[in-house]
Amino acid sequence: MIKNIFKGKWLGSFFLISMVGVFVCAFAALNNSVLVEIGFKHVVVDAAGPGDIWLKAVGDINGDGLSDLIAGGNASGGLVWYENPSWTKHVIDSAGGFGTDGEVLDVDRDGDQDVVVLTGGDIRWYENPGWTVHVIDNRALHDLEVSDFDGDGDMDLVARDQGEFGHVGNELHFYRQNTPSSWTHRAVSCPNGEGLDVADVDRDGDEDVVINGRWF
Repeated sequence: MIKNIFKGKWLGSFFLISMVGVFVCAFAALNNSVLVEIGFKHVVVDAAGPGDIWLKAVGDINGDGLSDLIAGGNASGGLVWYENPSWTKHVIDSAGGFGTDGEVLDVDRDGDQDVVVLTGGDIRWYENPGWTVHVIDNRALHDLEVSDFDGDGDMDLVARDQGEFGHVGNELHFYRQNTPSSWTHRAVSCPNGEGLDVADVDRDGDEDVVINGRWF
C-alpha cells in the first residue's frame, strides 16, 4: 500500500512537471514566433550626417503627426533634423560643438515643437520656425530633462554635468521658465556622477528627479 501511495505521488509529480514543461515550450515557441514576425529593418538615414553625433532626439518638428529625428554633431555637421518618412535633412544650426543631450518641446507655447540642446559651453533652445537661438545659461552640462516642475503650464528644465573627463556632476541645475527669454536658475547639491530622469515617484501629482541611487 505504501508503495502504491508513493507511486501515485511520483506519477502525479511527473505529470505536473511534464505539463509545466509543455507550457514552457509552448510559451518559448510563441515568443520565438512573435520575435520572428516583428523583425527589424536597418535603414541608413544619412550616410554623410553630422560628424561625431553626440546629440540625439525625437519629436514631431513639422507637425504632421510623424516622429522626426534630430542629430547634433560634436565635431562637425551642426544640428539637423530629418523629416519622416523621406528623411530629408533640414539644418537648424550649421555650427558644431553640440553636446550629449537634447529635448523636443513647445517652449514658447505657440503650437509647434522647439528644440532644447546642450553644447560644449551652454544650454540653449532653438525657436521653431526660423530656428532663432536663445541661450538659457552659459554652463557646460551633460544630461537634460524637461518638465513643468512648478505646475504653471510652461516647461522648466533640469540638467546635470558628469563626474568624468575633468567634469563634476555633483549638482542638479534647475531652470524655471518665467518667459521663454527669462529663466531662474537654482542649483541643488547631489552625489557626483551622471545621468538623470524625471518621474512622479511618490504619486503626489508633481514631477520628481531621479539620479543614480537617489530621487529628489
